[in-house]
Amino acid sequence: MIASHRFAPGRRLIAGLTVLLVAGSGLFAVPASAAPADQELASANPDNWTPRVLDGEVQAIVRVGNTMIVGGNFTTVREADPAAPNLTRTGLFAFDATTGAIDPNFNPVLASGDTTPALVRSLVVSADGTGVYVGGEFRTINGAGPARLQELQLANGQAAVGFNAPVPNKSVFDLKLAGDRLYVAGSFTKLGATARAGLASLNPLDGSLTSVVTNVFAGTNQGGVTTVRKMDATPAGDRLIAIGNFKTVDGQARNQVAMLDTSGATATVASWSTLRFPTGCSSAFDTYLRDVDFSPDGSFFVIATTGGWGGTGSTCDSTTRFETYRTGVQDFTWIDFTGGDTTWALEVTGPVVYVGGHFRWENNAYTSNGDSAGAGAVPREGLAALDTRNGLPFSWNPGRKRGVGVFDFLTTQEHLWAGSDTSTWAGEKRDRLAAFPFAGGAALPQD
Repeated sequence: MIASHRFAPGRRLIAGLTVLLVAGSGLFAVPASAAPADQELASANPDNWTPRVLDGEVQAIVRVGNTMIVGGNFTTVREADPAAPNLTRTGLFAFDATTGAIDPNFNPVLASGDTTPALVRSLVVSADGTGVYVGGEFRTINGAGPARLQELQLANGQAAVGFNAPVPNKSVFDLKLAGDRLYVAGSFTKLGATARAGLASLNPLDGSLTSVVTNVFAGTNQGGVTTVRKMDATPAGDRLIAIGNFKTVDGQARNQVAMLDTSGATATVASWSTLRFPTGCSSAFDTYLRDVDFSPDGSFFVIATTGGWGGTGSTCDSTTRFETYRTGVQDFTWIDFTGGDTTWALEVTGPVVYVGGHFRWENNAYTSNGDSAGAGAVPREGLAALDTRNGLPFSWNPGRKRGVGVFDFLTTQEHLWAGSDTSTWAGEKRDRLAAFPFAGGAALPQD
């Protein structure tokens, strides 16, 4: 059954909450978990103690133990206390996850090689919790290479001993650790002297290139450079979903989205495919796919897009759900349109997908011109929470100054973290970084 962008059968939108009137199939079952994120919506009031990022953008957020690590292209941060001094941090900093105190010992110095700030696009914590893999667009860290990909020690911000990855010849956009594989995505065509087109796999212990991923991503959607922009792996590690600016994978048609079967020693192109992301949307975007995230059980994934309003026959400026373990050509399970504004980042908790961008509405399939609210539209300024069973908006509505968008979310036991390029969340000043606690959040509506 496909729940449309209008209303799923048997459902109504009442006061911004989704109410199930007729029991659905197992497809829409909400997974049980003890984690607050799987039981309720986060509070719409962000905590007051989080550090301030005073310039640039927050692009990546991770946590290990009681330490948060944040990456982006900023140069100055400070603690929440207005009397706290400004601190120089060149694209990376760490702080206490409960007090917001900035770690003085983790202060790696990143350099881009020119006058632009170094850019960290992705962070992944090492399996033993002692290091963090850093991917992006930088030439050196602490005055030394390799460029674009390094592992740093969390204790002191210095290069991790023994990790010597081959240098990607172009940008790293995303990283993912799945078991004994560190997946690297980007616009590169080589790692060191070895050809790898957009996606590669490294040994996470020493950084050596492996033969797990040798798949060739090729072509472009609307010009630009072949790029795997974002990816995610199932918790079991048996599937990897990749999105970006490409037309084929190993010669098979896979426009902008491809699934790999990673259950074996080498990755193969899975039979799963979709025709829902054809060439199109605004010519300003070489690819209009922006983020992808699997559910905690791996059974489905959600894709966020930009692209400009293209009508309900397109997937521009939308959020869509797909099922993981189906074969052949697939349609979305549901689609939710913003009606003309970008959805940039998302985080799936199971029952909820949090989305961020510079949209103004959700459930806006009936806009007349892509710049107005149509019948059924629900106001949501830059932040929203959707029911993963049908894509309809929950009542969660903190709002934020829209800017370009939200670039990353992170769900922990205590918080929904979000990073962006603006400084106002829920009407309060929280420079580029906000933490919405689950304590004090709203219970999910009863079926």
